[in-house]
Amino acid sequence: MIYSPTTLAGRLLYLEQLDLLPLLVADKLAAKREWREEQGLSVSKKAAGEAVFISVRDVASFSTSKI
Repeated sequence: MIYSPTTLAGRLLYLEQLDLLPLLVADKLAAKREWREEQGLSVSKKAAGEAVFISVRDVASFSTSKI
């Protein structure tokens, strides 16, 4: 599904208002893997506290009920 630039811009502004924009990444799995490596955690083990990231795909697919 393709969203208009205005819709995507609005969603990005909403994330900025919530101070969540720094969590936006293009590839969520790669970002989590990098975060785990920086924390010295094994990729195969579950961590007690996982990093939270928002992917560009997540932003594009937010429904208005989630925002």
